[in-house]
Amino acid sequence: MFKLPNGKKIDENMVELAMQDSDLENYHFLDTETGEIIFISNYSDSDEAIENRLEEMEDSRYIAIKRIPSEEQYRWMKDFIDDIVAKEDEQTAEKLSMAIQGKEVFRRFKDVLYTIGDGWIDGWHQWENDSLYEAMKEWFENLPMRITEEFDFSDDCKSCEELAKKEPS
Repeated sequence: MFKLPNGKKIDENMVELAMQDSDLENYHFLDTETGEIIFISNYSDSDEAIENRLEEMEDSRYIAIKRIPSEEQYRWMKDFIDDIVAKEDEQTAEKLSMAIQGKEVFRRFKDVLYTIGDGWIDGWHQWENDSLYEAMKEWFENLPMRITEEFDFSDDCKSCEELAKKEPS
């Protein structure tokens, strides 16, 4: 879990969704006092109401969340093919490489993964989640404040509860 300097937890799931939102009619902001994510959409309010809300977000308390460029997401697919799939199954790697050529590459890439089977879609989801997590960490590191990362021991895992009681080594 990531925390603000005041100890408030940041809503990581919403940060990840905001970073992946490619709709330019949507805006996402991190509230640096509460850790909440503020969502504003041109689809939901009048132009005047949106302008007023966006003006509110100019307060230094709010930081616009950086979107992940499609070029970077494309690189994730290419790296997944090159670093994972090609080492295991050259034929599948070739199909996926062809899928990421031309238009609508993101949809075609996933369609091919679903039709191939063999757990490649699960591998892709893990790769994408890991890449997204790293992008989020990098964004946090570049903010004008210190964001800390802590392991969350809040689940019902008995081993995790014991680990939480011990001093870090």
